[in-house]
Amino acid sequence: MNGNTIEIQEIRVIQAQKKALIKRYKRKMRKHIFIFAIIVTVLSLFLLEFSYALFGDSIKFLFVFFTIFIVVILIYKMITVYRIKQRTREIKKLRAKLYYLMKLEDG
Repeated sequence: MNGNTIEIQEIRVIQAQKKALIKRYKRKMRKHIFIFAIIVTVLSLFLLEFSYALFGDSIKFLFVFFTIFIVVILIYKMITVYRIKQRTREIKKLRAKLYYLMKLEDG
């Protein structure tokens, strides 16, 4: 046995941590969007009373409010997807390094 086995084990641990981080991002994204949707709905119901003073009509108010909601959700989703892709790229690099080290150990 040479020194590669220790490095292989370290890389496997890092890879498993990054995979767990990706799963955590996906789970948290659903939870955050759901909580944000509830907060926006409750807030819109409270502010609906003032919609006539601001917009003159409740339909315009709801349209603007939910458009802002959708934009915020899309930005949040784009940031989260970027983070997931970044971690996936890191995992692929680790996988290539792991393959190279295992190939050296066999040969």
